[in-house]
Amino acid sequence: AVCSGPDIYFDVKAADSTPAFSLKLTAKEYRSQDCQAMITATDLPEAFADVLILGQPLLRKYYSIFDWETRSIGFGVAAEAAEAPSKVGISHALKDE
Repeated sequence: AVCSGPDIYFDVKAADSTPAFSLKLTAKEYRSQDCQAMITATDLPEAFADVLILGQPLLRKYYSIFDWETRSIGFGVAAEAAEAPSKVGISHALKDE
């Protein structure tokens, strides 16, 4: 099936003076083989208002670097996007002490 839909952009603004940038997903990247959207809204408590949950469509397309020491995340387009869904699930969220 050929799935259609608009391109989706996630506009990311850094906390420091780093320029803002956009992460783009096409319909082919954010829809499953049966054309179901693999992106959904969340209803998190107010304490998590600034939290962004990155799902498989975004993490398949973009290489991500997590730097716990500086509390930062870097992104780059992966050399080859992952085709198959990951078999690894989410286990824990880390919390500052």
